[in-house]
Amino acid sequence: RRQEEQRKSFSPIQTFDEVEQHILLCRLLDKKSFSQLSKEVNMSDKTVKSHFESDLELLKSLLK
Repeated sequence: RRQEEQRKSFSPIQTFDEVEQHILLCRLLDKKSFSQLSKEVNMSDKTVKSHFESDLELLKSLLK
């Protein structure tokens, strides 16, 4: 029973670190630009885009 509760409380987004969560959530939910996100996380916009694209693919696979 306890394992069931733990599994239910698990969220796929928790597999990502804080910065990756920020990039994913702000891009998907807030529709922020890569340029805007790059300033917030102190990375280049190309790096932010790269993180977003790879993390999004991983998130999709976790949700299947």
